[in-house]
Amino acid sequence: MRYSDIKLRWKITAVLLMLFIPVAVIGLFFVYNTVYDLQVRTALGGLMNFTDAKQQGVIRYLGSNEKLARQLSVLARNASPEVVGEQFRAIVEGDVFAIEDHPFRNQTDFELRQIPTWKVYHAIDLVRAGVVEISSNPARVGRQAGPPPDTRHGYSDVYLEDGIPLITFAAESGEGTVYIHTDARFLTVIVNGEIGNMEGDMGAYFLAGVGKTFDYYIVNRDNVMITESRVFPDAVLNQKGSEFPWKMTIADPSLGIDCRPDGTYLSNAGHSTGCREAMGFYPGPSGKTMLGTSMPFYDSEWTLVVEQEADELLGPLYSMRNQVGLSFVAAIIMVMIVGIFLARNISRPLGHIIDTMVQLQEGNTGVRIFGMDRKDEIGKMAEAVTVFRDKIVEHGAAALKVSEERIAERIRAEATLRESEERYREIVEGTDDLVTVVDNTGRFLFVNHKAEDVFGIPPEECVGLSTFDFIHPEDRQPTMAAFQGWLKDNDTSVTYENRQQSRNGAVFDMLWTINIHYDDAGEVMIIRSIARDITERKHNEEKMSALRRELA
Repeated sequence: MRYSDIKLRWKITAVLLMLFIPVAVIGLFFVYNTVYDLQVRTALGGLMNFTDAKQQGVIRYLGSNEKLARQLSVLARNASPEVVGEQFRAIVEGDVFAIEDHPFRNQTDFELRQIPTWKVYHAIDLVRAGVVEISSNPARVGRQAGPPPDTRHGYSDVYLEDGIPLITFAAESGEGTVYIHTDARFLTVIVNGEIGNMEGDMGAYFLAGVGKTFDYYIVNRDNVMITESRVFPDAVLNQKGSEFPWKMTIADPSLGIDCRPDGTYLSNAGHSTGCREAMGFYPGPSGKTMLGTSMPFYDSEWTLVVEQEADELLGPLYSMRNQVGLSFVAAIIMVMIVGIFLARNISRPLGHIIDTMVQLQEGNTGVRIFGMDRKDEIGKMAEAVTVFRDKIVEHGAAALKVSEERIAERIRAEATLRESEERYREIVEGTDDLVTVVDNTGRFLFVNHKAEDVFGIPPEECVGLSTFDFIHPEDRQPTMAAFQGWLKDNDTSVTYENRQQSRNGAVFDMLWTINIHYDDAGEVMIIRSIARDITERKHNEEKMSALRRELA
């Protein structure tokens, strides 16, 4: 279908849609991307602030215990074993929190709020020659200490002892070593913020306004969680974390991060951050896309991760996108309705004008012209059609008069023609000469009564036969050659003599007078011929010739 074949109403509607849709799509795309970028930036900013705050708490916890280990090593060198042991016990027993002091105790009673541990320290030991000499727990004194944990950074990685996850801090003390064994579950208390609720009436912390997939945890250098997770139960030393933040901490070259000279890179969320930090989109432990941030612990290569599933975090934005999409579809429908309405208001009057023109074309000059009462362009068109109708009526009257004159003239001409044809027919049928009419191939279109004498068959049977079929065999080829030459040379009148042979075998010498008629393009229309029987004259000429030869 061509564009010109489409109805005007649909053309107008299409033009409106072509104007509306690109502008609307570009506008919606710009707005959505702006809001999306703002949402992502806001979310990442909040996650990074959360990460920074939790990391500072963990760093403070680790630093304080490193210092405590060094302080106790000085005490162990300078005080009596009784004093040292008493101090060890005072520290372990004094850094225990009471459930009665928790502001949300009712939630802890019904296990709506999980507190993994209520104490900071598991035990403090002074070890010499692989044996515990002094301990906060008298039951540990005298036992073999076993292989010491790796504390080259001042503290160990998380490990299990009697089913309890521990972190050990160490400091040399003379010929021995002071080991502070902290309950590693206290890292969870720091990261999840419960530490703010365990200091009595100093404050209260309540994590609100987060989704089900919002999570925060610390992984060690092997990407194993060393704190509990909000999403994965019993995660400590059992659950792997997201790989991307962990690999950023250990600067894994397989990530292909383009680290700039200032120590930052551009994340896939369009943010610049440190080259060992995550701040963007990446696959989570469950395989779903997460939006998260991370901070490294440079000495131990631990990683603090705060993340949430992108679909949940950006859910309101996606919901807005869907609502905007539906609104856009509704707007398109409204534009189509308005376009069709406007198009009908334009095309219907035009349709009436066209119908009027068609009826005028068919000769109905009494048709009512639509739109004469309008002042717009349709009214102008109606006025033009009215003028056109009046001209048709005016010219129609004149044409009718001319037509009547032409009809009368034609009647007279036809009468004259009939008289002429009758006179011609009387002449043709009354002559003793052969009269023929043939086409440009030589086939008979008409023969008179003389044909029966010359050709031996009735005139009506000759029509459609070739004139060359009745030429004497000896004269046939020369006659056909002469016929082609006349047509080629555009001859109009020729005289020719040949012999005709009747169906009964009789031979006639004929003298032909031939008139060839052409059309304006030079093509042969018909060929009229009159042939006179000169057989007797030919015989007399032959006798005279013979007599002359005898006399000579």
